[in-house]
This record gives sequence, structure tokens and C-alpha cells, in this order.
Amino acid sequence: MRSMLPVALGAYAAIVTAATTTSASPELGLSLDVVVEVFVGANCTGKQRRVKTDDLVGGNHDNGWGACGSAWDDGTAMRWPWWGSYRVAAGHAIMTGSRCYDSSNNAYPEYAEVGMTSEAGCVSPDYTFTYVSLPLPPPSPPPLPPPSESPPQLISTPALVIALLILVAVALIFLRQASTKERAAERQVSTKERAAEMFAVDMARVAEARAVDEQARAVDEQKRASEARAAEERATEARAAEARAEVARATEVRAADAARAAEALIRGASSVDKRSASKRASPKRATSEFRESRREKKERAAKEHAEAEVIKEAADTAAFAVKSMNRVAVEAAAQVFGDDVYDSSALRTILQRVDREK
Repeated sequence: MRSMLPVALGAYAAIVTAATTTSASPELGLSLDVVVEVFVGANCTGKQRRVKTDDLVGGNHDNGWGACGSAWDDGTAMRWPWWGSYRVAAGHAIMTGSRCYDSSNNAYPEYAEVGMTSEAGCVSPDYTFTYVSLPLPPPSPPPLPPPSESPPQLISTPALVIALLILVAVALIFLRQASTKERAAERQVSTKERAAEMFAVDMARVAEARAVDEQARAVDEQKRASEARAAEERATEARAAEARAEVARATEVRAADAARAAEALIRGASSVDKRSASKRASPKRATSEFRESRREKKERAAKEHAEAEVIKEAADTAAFAVKSMNRVAVEAAAQVFGDDVYDSSALRTILQRVDREK
């Protein structure tokens, strides 16, 4: 696309050049109304004066112009030795002379050179060169339009047609390349959009798979937690059952101890009764009532003392059994519910009471 822009500019420049080949341009050459150029020095050097058609037809003669009383193009006056060289413009012919006939109104001037054209190039005369004129009086030129109102002259030539065709071809090529690049850009954009959509779908699938994995892990964790809680509950129930078994065994031991204590108490009481009965049945007691009465009092007191000792011993045994059972129950509860159960104020009170009772 960038390489086509210089080509288009070149075609446009060719069209403009072809359209303006017949227009006057003082910068590129002589104007159409310039007939001859005269110079102050030889070989067309130094100051110059462009002698136009208006100069030649505006003096004393209808077709001549002289150096006397005239000025150069820069405004300085012409003086001796007058002119040194001249050059005729293309399409014109002049005659030259050595007298200023245009300023003096002398008739029939004598000409030094006749029929000089642009083919002669730059001419440096060896005589006193002061006068130029046209061979014949030229017709009056038509008035020129103002520069602002004169449009550029366009000529339909083969070069102009070729330039226009080149410009049209360049424009078509430019448009085709632009449309091709636009379609390529659209295809690239659509490809990028499809790639972005596929990437988004893949990312959504990955996120969904991750979510499923997270959910499965959460379910597994919940299952493991449930199993752990169930195992802990089973262990707690087992410890509670073991504690209950310990309490039951301690209760049985306490009941057995209480039964043995009661049995010992009963055996002690029955032995005392038997001794008392045997003593009352003794014939010696019947004969000596006085001594027997004193002895009976002592024996009764001893019997009561023995019964009290036996009862006290049985009570102590039963109390010890109860205290032991309480201690066993507390220790079983500590094993079941953990060591933190000892931190309870109620449990500390029970243990202190048990220790005091011991």
C-alpha cells in the first residue's frame, strides 16, 4: 500500500504537467510577448532588457525601439556604449540598427542586420548597437484575460489519456489491496475471537472440573469426619460401658463386703447369746445368786461392749466399702470423660469428702 502512493503522486504530476505544457511561465522561459532580449555586455551578460511587443509598437515607429532615453529592467538608465549583445525569442524575427530612430522620428532607418531569429542564439554585434525592430508591423494582439479568471488550459492528448488510465489503474489496485487487507484483518479478528471463545470454554471446563474435585474432597472430608465422630462415639460408649462395668463390679464388691460384715455381726451376736444362755443355765449360778448377779452384770457389760465393737467394725467395713466404690466410680468417670473431669468443683468436693471420711 505504501509503495502505491508514490506511483499515484507521479501519475498526478504527469497529468498536471501535460495539462499545463502550453501555459506561459516566466520562471521556465520567455513570456509569449517578449520579442528580444538586449544585454549591456557581450555574450548576453550584464544588465538586460526584455523588449516586448508593446515596446516595439509604442514609439515613433510602429515596429522599432531604441536605447536612447530607455532603461534596463532594474530601472537604471541606458548609456554609452549602449548595448553589447542580444538574443531573439523563439518564434520572432528582428532587424537591428546603429541609430536610435525610435527617439528621433527620423524616417527610413538604416538596418545593420535583417531577419535575425532565435536560431542565431546570442549575438554580439561589432557595431554601435542601439536599435531593434520588427520586419513588418505585427497585427494587434487580442487582450489577455486576467490571470485569476483564466483556468488552466487542458489539452486532450494521448499522454493525458495514458496518465488518466495509469491513475485509474493505481486507484483500482489501491482499493483492491485495501479490501484484501481489510478482509485479512477481519479473518484475523474472527480467528482471534474463536480462539478466545475456545480458551474461555476450556477455562470454564477446567473451573468446573476443579469445582467437582473440590466438592468430592469436601464430601470425603465430611465422610471422614463423620466416621471419626462415629468412632469417637463408639469409643466413648465403650469407655462408658467399661465404667459401668467397673461400677457394677465395685457395687458387687461393696455388697459382698456388707454381706460379710452383716454375717460377721450376726455370728458375733449369736455367739454372745449362746454364751449368755450357757451361763444362765449353769447350776453354779443358781446356787450363788449374789455372785452371779455381779458376774452377770460384768458379762452383760462385756457382751454389750463386744456387740458394740462388732457393730462398729461392721459399720466401718461397710463405710469403707462405700468409700471405695465412690472412688472407683470417680476414677471410672475420669477414664471415660477424660482428665478434665477432675477440674469440676463438685467432683473435687466429693473426693475431699471421701478422703475425710477415710
